[in-house]
Amino acid sequence: MDNALFLALSKDLIGDPDLDPRLAAGLLERFVTVADTSTLSRLHTVVATLPYDPAARQTAISSEIMADDELRELAKTIIVLWYTGDLVNTRTTDMPAEHYFSGQIWSVARAHPPGLSGGYFGHWTYPPDN
Repeated sequence: MDNALFLALSKDLIGDPDLDPRLAAGLLERFVTVADTSTLSRLHTVVATLPYDPAARQTAISSEIMADDELRELAKTIIVLWYTGDLVNTRTTDMPAEHYFSGQIWSVARAHPPGLSGGYFGHWTYPPDN
């Protein structure tokens, strides 16, 4: 699967049209290491033939990817990867910090990742702006 198709599918699965293409390239690199080659090839074929119309595209994703047990597992792995920066059921130590810090979960939770405050020393003594 190439980066463009991975990014397009990711945007559909995550529901965010502004996903970072550079981050997608790094996530794809890690994703292909855990995906079965033949299943990944099938996913590539399905994604390459998805319609451009958003409603038809979502219907096709539901019927062709989410209804297929193997492809659904890959789709779920992609979702978890984007949200957490980590792969499902793996304990690797080579996860880039950028993947963790860029996880979608932090914007959904309206929080920052532990270990990355983004504030100056002592900022915690003041109430939040929002």
